[in-house]
Amino acid sequence: MEPPLSLDATAFAGYWGEAPHIADVTYSGVSRVETRALMAESNEAEFVFGLYPASVSRLGTLDNVEVMAVDIPRTLLIKVNAGHPALSAPDARRALSLAIDREGIAKAVLRYPQGATQLFPPSVAGWHDETLPPLAYDPNEAKALLAELGWQAGHDGILTRDGERLALTLTTYPDRPELPLVAAVLEQQFRAIGVELTINTTNSSEIPAGHQDGSLDLGLIARNFSLIPDPIGTVLGDYVGNGDWGAMNWQNDSFAELVRGISRGEGGDNEKEEAAAILQSELPIIPIAWYQQTLAVSYTVAGVTIDPFERTFGLQDIRWAE
Repeated sequence: MEPPLSLDATAFAGYWGEAPHIADVTYSGVSRVETRALMAESNEAEFVFGLYPASVSRLGTLDNVEVMAVDIPRTLLIKVNAGHPALSAPDARRALSLAIDREGIAKAVLRYPQGATQLFPPSVAGWHDETLPPLAYDPNEAKALLAELGWQAGHDGILTRDGERLALTLTTYPDRPELPLVAAVLEQQFRAIGVELTINTTNSSEIPAGHQDGSLDLGLIARNFSLIPDPIGTVLGDYVGNGDWGAMNWQNDSFAELVRGISRGEGGDNEKEEAAAILQSELPIIPIAWYQQTLAVSYTVAGVTIDPFERTFGLQDIRWAE
């Protein structure tokens, strides 16, 4: 082992379980996503994790590589300051949600087949509810909701109310290269309903700092729910415990009671779905897309699967293709 760059492993002959099909494995930690894609393309590596969307499109055209993908428990979302005068009403947050063309963002920016229909992807058993009405894209409905809240279009198309412009700052960070790109698209989509958006691309630490001092309007983030297979700990911290990356200036007593009960082992899937439905209705955060784990597999190997919780590579099942 040469951490963090390489690891060579050989099957242990005294292992008590089923023997692996492949006896020797080399793991290489390659930080540059372009390099990883080239390794897959040239068959320098049989099994490549973590591909950039543009690489997925290119590798998908090759005959010697299969691209695999699965939704993982990580969601691209907007963290909303529900205490902001323009965002305190659920209908205001719902209007922002209706302004977002999730399918367009997913396909054009992320190269995913679809956007998020709710906060939790299908891989988060219990919390994902197939019967929940999906998040929709309807700019006209968004405008109508804002008009009902007293917002009127100004001379430049930006909404005003009591002399105040509907102008918000969206804070994000470049650690994930897709976030500034999505922010630029959101700026145009929000402007289409009369919301002026200023993008602040900065260090990710500015989002929890803005949460604590109350200065954050909106934060575009990627939130991971898979620290453990059931996200109850993250949900409890984010939406009941005032966590830095969760709801801001939002509380719902029914939701809090449900989640605390689940954390004590007193609730099942019905309670989880009920809690998810409250988040869908109140929108203290606005989901945009579910992240995908993508990998490229050489046709020289078979038996590859993807664990959405990223706990295992499944090496015990991989074998040389016949």
